[in-house]
Amino acid sequence: MTDKDREAFETWAKSEGYLPKTVTRPYYGDVYLAESTHYAWKGWQAARDHYAPKLTEKEAVEIVFNHSSIEAKSIITALRAAGVQFKEEA
Repeated sequence: MTDKDREAFETWAKSEGYLPKTVTRPYYGDVYLAESTHYAWKGWQAARDHYAPKLTEKEAVEIVFNHSSIEAKSIITALRAAGVQFKEEA
């Protein structure tokens, strides 16, 4: 998991009450100090890993090209900017 993933998790965890909003360093290594937060983090990681990329970039471009009037390259760029990874990049 990346720092961006951890930041997204901590934002969610704070909003759900798993992590106090004032905590700045709630973990040591990959272990959160609060047990409920640690297990929520492990679940977050497992869920992210479960949704592995299903398409190659070539397959995605072909689908977009066949079903859209928008330039495929701009869609692939937007998907990457949103954090989507293609199968060969995962």
